[in-house]
Amino acid sequence: MKQLKMAGDTEHQFCARQLSLGNASDSDAASERATASADSGQPVRLLPAQQTALQLGVYGKVTSLHAAQDWKGLQAIEPEACAAAVNLHPVLPTYAMEIYGDLGDCYELQGQYEKAVVLHEKSKAICAEMGDKAGLGVACSNLGNCYERLGQYEKAIASHEQDLALAEELGDRVGIGAASGCLGFCYMKLVLPEKSQEPQYEKAIAFHDKDLEIAKEIDDKVGMARAGCNLGVCYFSLGLHERAIDFHQESRAMYEEVKDPAGVVRACVNLGDCYQALGNDEKAAHWRACSTNEQAGDGKQK
Repeated sequence: MKQLKMAGDTEHQFCARQLSLGNASDSDAASERATASADSGQPVRLLPAQQTALQLGVYGKVTSLHAAQDWKGLQAIEPEACAAAVNLHPVLPTYAMEIYGDLGDCYELQGQYEKAVVLHEKSKAICAEMGDKAGLGVACSNLGNCYERLGQYEKAIASHEQDLALAEELGDRVGIGAASGCLGFCYMKLVLPEKSQEPQYEKAIAFHDKDLEIAKEIDDKVGMARAGCNLGVCYFSLGLHERAIDFHQESRAMYEEVKDPAGVVRACVNLGDCYQALGNDEKAAHWRACSTNEQAGDGKQK
């Protein structure tokens, strides 16, 4: 999941002009009038500035709940938030895009990927309308992540390829690395029966190589560890066990440096598997013992 980006100051300035039509308490006044309408059963017509203020109040709730990671609270106001997004879309599309994106993040992190896809698609459509390439990349990345979780790897690849193309167009090296890593993961999982019965490891390697290259370029040790692990898995799957060992060793060193015990354990297990495949039972046992020690908090593997 990526962080959504604002599109600039233009809409903020427009918002200020809208709100200047009313008084400083437009949002409260609009809310009170809406409540009075509900109580009396009679419709109350709000001024445009009051309508905007009321909807921006909902936007504020959404962003606050998202920042606090209060997913239950965000789900509770979803109908209100979606209504606000619909009304804000024609005049303040960036705000509508953010509402849909934040709701999509909420459902994605709760494991409700189908619902997240619907919301991220709405966010993506608004970004496309605005010509917001950075925001469009964010939405494509989020959609790709959801499709990965659903096991729909061809759709995930299409989304991540669009994200990659946008990142390249914008010269976003971090974005290029992230999208490349996601594509590599998808190709590790994708099986096309009409072509072969195995995932496409060669394609995966090309993307993970790019991810690793950029991680080194920007000194992202977590990224280096992740990409190295993925490359090791690919080479192991292709039967190139010695090459896999090189990457798992590099990955283990990075995981140790960033103090990620789970990553260290994973690297040690992978090294054990590699040496087992090479028929070196002694080294295989050594690395499996190291993984056990790391899980127990010993941390003395060498």
